[in-house]
Amino acid sequence: MKQGRFRKSEKLFRKALTIRQIEFGERNFVTAISLSSLAKLYRKQGQFEKAEQLLQKALDIRQTELGQYHPDTALIVNELGELYWTKGLKEKSKDFFQQALETMQGRLNTGHPSLERVQNNLVNPQQTLDQEKYQSTSALQSIFTRLRRRYPR
Repeated sequence: MKQGRFRKSEKLFRKALTIRQIEFGERNFVTAISLSSLAKLYRKQGQFEKAEQLLQKALDIRQTELGQYHPDTALIVNELGELYWTKGLKEKSKDFFQQALETMQGRLNTGHPSLERVQNNLVNPQQTLDQEKYQSTSALQSIFTRLRRRYPR
């Protein structure tokens, strides 16, 4: 059952990626967002090589479009760190978290959600990944609740 939802999600993410590639081009910041979203899905499925390839491509686009020291570029660096943590490459992941933190500090205000996520990853990456899972589940439950209210049986 769960695998069926992943396949459906993958299909939708791929469709969004294709639309963005057509509308904005292969190497556009907006396209990189779709690459990152699809990579996150692959990470959750355990398809680490696919996830890493997409994140590397998204990182290359963001570095070219926004620069190496832009906070949005650092988000991809952080996502690579999360991927490496999930793969069990703890030391490598911490290097990526540290790089993302150094880029974001001084560019984002204290308390900014992206900065807090990276700081949390340096302290306890598993907690951040568990929260991500909880937030995804909570978001889906919220959507279903609103749909049930709008379209009662």
